[in-house]
Amino acid sequence: LKVAPREVVRAGISAPQPSSPPVKVVAMGNVCDAPKIEADSQELKVPAVDNTSSVSPTATTESGSENSPSKDESAEDNAAKGKATNGQEQKPQAPAAAAPVKEGMQARKWRETIAASNISIDVVPGNMKRRPSSENVTLDQYAAKHAGMFQRLLTLEDLKGWTFKREDQGVQIYVKTEPGQSFHYFKGVTEVEVAGGIPRILSVLLDTEQRPKWDELCVKGSTEQYYPPFYKYSHTQFQAPAKIINPRELVLMGRFRFEEDGSVVVAMQSLEYPEMPVDPDYVRAEFVEGGYIIRPKQGSTNKYIISWTGCVDPKGWIPTWLANLLAPKQALTLAKVKKFF
Repeated sequence: LKVAPREVVRAGISAPQPSSPPVKVVAMGNVCDAPKIEADSQELKVPAVDNTSSVSPTATTESGSENSPSKDESAEDNAAKGKATNGQEQKPQAPAAAAPVKEGMQARKWRETIAASNISIDVVPGNMKRRPSSENVTLDQYAAKHAGMFQRLLTLEDLKGWTFKREDQGVQIYVKTEPGQSFHYFKGVTEVEVAGGIPRILSVLLDTEQRPKWDELCVKGSTEQYYPPFYKYSHTQFQAPAKIINPRELVLMGRFRFEEDGSVVVAMQSLEYPEMPVDPDYVRAEFVEGGYIIRPKQGSTNKYIISWTGCVDPKGWIPTWLANLLAPKQALTLAKVKKFF
C-alpha cells in the first residue's frame, strides 16, 4: 500500500519525523512498532490493522478473505488478550453457560424411588466386563435400547391364550404354551397392600441377599455384578421341593423400566456366566424369560397388582411332562412376597 504522509494521518497514524522513535500502532489488539517512513512515495508495510479503522490495508472480496479476520475472530482475540481495539483495557467476557440437560422420565422416577427407599446404589463390578450398552448413556436411553425385552414381558401380561388353573393363597395361577417352547409358561397375579408403595416393593424384589428371608426354598442369594440403575446379575440357590429332585440354582440378569402410568416392569432372563462355574451340588436351571409387572390399583393409594410370569427349563434329568406339571407352583412365589409385605 503506497500512501503519502497526509493519507497516513487521515488513517489515524501520525507520520513520524526521520529522527523520531518508532510510533506505536494498535493492530488487532497488539501493540507493535510501526516502520519508519522515509519518503512520500515509499511503501508503508503494516503487519496488522484494527478492523474497525476507516482504512483497511487488507484486500477483501464480497465473501471475505483468509487474510481478513472476521468480526468473531477479532473479538475472540481481543477478549483473550484483555485489550480492546482502541488500546484500552477490557475484562474478558465470561463463556456462555451450557444449556442444562433435561431430565428424562426414567431418570426422574429412579431418583424419586431412591429417595423413598433403601435400594442400594453401590456399584458391584464383579469379575465380568461391564455390559457395553450401559456405558455413556442415560437411563432413558438405556431403557429405549432394550425396549424389546420389556415389551415381550408386557405381552405375557395379557390374559389372551392363558388357561386359568386355580387360586391359591390369594394368587390367581395361569399357564400357557408358546410356539417352539416345550416347557409351559406360568403366571401368578395378586393384589398387595404396601405402605411404602413401589419403592418399597422394588427394594424387596431387587435385594437378592434378602430373598431367603421371604422365600423358604431359597438358601442363598448374592449379587455378582450391579451397575445401578441399568442392570444386575444375581445368583440364587434353592432347595429341591422333593428329595428325589436335585436342588437348583439360577444366574439371572435383571433390568427394570418405569411406565408412564406409574407402573414398573422388571424383566429377567438367565445369563451365561462362565466366571461362576456350576456348584457341583446343584443343577443350573434356565429362566428363559419373564419377570414382574407392578401396577398401582386404580382408586387406591397403597394397593398394587403384581404379576409374576415366565418360563423355566429346570435342566437335569427331570422330564418335560413333570416340569410342566410343576410349572404352576412357580407362580406361588407371589404368595411368599405378599406374606412378607
